[in-house]
Amino acid sequence: MYEVQLETIMLIPMYLIVFFTIMSLLTMVIVRSKAVLAKEIPISFFEAKQKDTNITIPKKIIILDNHFKNLLELPVLFYVACVVTVLQGDINEVLVILAWLFLLFRLGHSVIHLTYNNVTHRLIVFLLSVFTVAGMWGVLFYNFLF
Repeated sequence: MYEVQLETIMLIPMYLIVFFTIMSLLTMVIVRSKAVLAKEIPISFFEAKQKDTNITIPKKIIILDNHFKNLLELPVLFYVACVVTVLQGDINEVLVILAWLFLLFRLGHSVIHLTYNNVTHRLIVFLLSVFTVAGMWGVLFYNFLF
């Protein structure tokens, strides 16, 4: 019974990041659509997303694009770590704590990115999330070997 509860607690951060990623995608689509309807950018821009074009892209679209891309990079290692944890059946308190810390750091990164966007602050929180997911993989590898 305890392991089932621990498994659930372990997977909640993964589900929350997936949900947050979907919400970010929907937000990006809405903001892009509004920009096209307001004639801030032509819809043709999205056909090939030419970087050398003379079109001035609104900053909010660039930030949302970058934010969404960020949610498709490092979290992939986190998702796989969560799935491997469940498949190996090696769920422990350390992995659960690291999973929740990863969620908090990713949300913190997003808040910084989407509000005042200080690159130094973003980098610090990003590195904390990198160390967290690396810690998860370290624990998984240790559990695998021993």
